[in-house]
Amino acid sequence: MNEVNSSNLKSYHQVKKLLERQKQLLATILISNNLINISLIIITTHFINNLVNFSLLHPLLIFIVQVIAITFVILLFGEVIPKIYATKNALKLAKIMSFPLSIFSITMFPLSYVLIKFSGLIDKHIKQRGLNVTVEDLSHALDLTSDIPENQDEHRILKGIVKFGETSVKQIMTARVDVVALDKNIPYSAVLNTIVKSGYSRIPVYENSFDTIIGVIYIKDLLAHTKENDAFDWFKLARTPFFVPENKKLDDLLGEFQEMKMHLAIVVDEYGGTS
Repeated sequence: MNEVNSSNLKSYHQVKKLLERQKQLLATILISNNLINISLIIITTHFINNLVNFSLLHPLLIFIVQVIAITFVILLFGEVIPKIYATKNALKLAKIMSFPLSIFSITMFPLSYVLIKFSGLIDKHIKQRGLNVTVEDLSHALDLTSDIPENQDEHRILKGIVKFGETSVKQIMTARVDVVALDKNIPYSAVLNTIVKSGYSRIPVYENSFDTIIGVIYIKDLLAHTKENDAFDWFKLARTPFFVPENKKLDDLLGEFQEMKMHLAIVVDEYGGTS
């Protein structure tokens, strides 16, 4: 695939087009392969019947001979030789077969379409069955091993992982009374003192009351301004806060953090106030 994509030759244009529809290509190859195998079976059976006189042999023996002969022919000419050649001449064979496969892809589209849709339904069903294990099931399974002393640490870790997706942000957020926040109107020297005492790298900024968070100060944004006096307008460096409801699940929040490249969220209650 990489070699074909890296090639600028026009002769590989058809190969690239086929590779862009991989599911249809695979379905076409499977159907074509089965048709070729059926043709080999018919030809081999006809050839053996004309070559050997089976009139004096038992029907079971005739069947065994035909099965062995047909299996040998299919394996040799349908599997071994083509795959050995394809392994050593992948690009050359892809170029040769691209045109007939394109024709087969068009003529066999109804069959390949049905095959793709049917296999998609099976795959979807299997995935849904795989997701039927609930958090409670996993938690119960872990509880069965909780009495084994040497597994205590592993049990606690796994239990936390299992419960992670069911935990809301309200359950793990920093309590309101423990949050370090900055009043928008305090002088810059007080801001620096609060930063040094708290040791946090991100601090919320509020106006009038803690229920009105209007920004978040990142300490790294202040590093270039440590020599400024109290007249410095430090709030202009504040970033837009990211608000989340109390009932948001941790795994959803983690996904949003990763997507937005953020590390701090302000939890709000049902009335819009800071939790």
